[in-house]
Amino acid sequence: ASYFIGHKGFVGNPFYERFIGASNAALLVVVCLDGTFLALVWGMGSFLKTSEQRGLAGKALVAIKAILCLNIFAAFLIVQGAHVAPIVNNYVVYGSPLVIGATIWLWSSLYSRRRAGVMMATALDTQARKADLWRAQFLVDEARNKAAYNLAQNSVAMNALRNEAAKRKAVADVAAEFGLTQAEAAKLYDQAEQQKAAALPAVPAAPVANKPVVKWQGGQQVGNGVDWNQAPKV
Repeated sequence: ASYFIGHKGFVGNPFYERFIGASNAALLVVVCLDGTFLALVWGMGSFLKTSEQRGLAGKALVAIKAILCLNIFAAFLIVQGAHVAPIVNNYVVYGSPLVIGATIWLWSSLYSRRRAGVMMATALDTQARKADLWRAQFLVDEARNKAAYNLAQNSVAMNALRNEAAKRKAVADVAAEFGLTQAEAAKLYDQAEQQKAAALPAVPAAPVANKPVVKWQGGQQVGNGVDWNQAPKV
């Protein structure tokens, strides 16, 4: 039935007729479908050992049994010359190429689910998760370090250190340029700073508001800060 359905589906197809022929393509369907069925039945008791392989093989066996039954039924209808629905013709034409593609996918999936492959995939997944955790922690630490660095850079102590370093560099440059000692260059630098500070306009002091002052004498208020001649209150 598989050969008949495969030949019926591939006959007249230019691709298969040109490269391998409809008869050879039909034999390929038989190998893929019936051969896979026999191999899975044998493999369930021998080489299919992992739970992933056995689960996939069990589902594939159910699907292949259903396809074989459909092939027998469709071949019977076509051989008897009965009027078949368009869905049967579509199944005959498009089902055989799908069987070939599905067989390739099935065996590649079974191979990737062998014990060594599963262990390797698990190890790679673990390494990938560790890498993701490390990257996330690295980004958090990097942001924390950057925030701490920016805070230190903008602090008063850091600005004072910058000013002190700039002063030492300026004193060293003046001493080297004019042949002075470090003490003489530092003295000139301090004088220049004082002259610069003196040339700046004075900042007026903020006015201080007059606050009333309350005077007490002998435990009694003798003045309220506004009217000092107020009579003492008893």
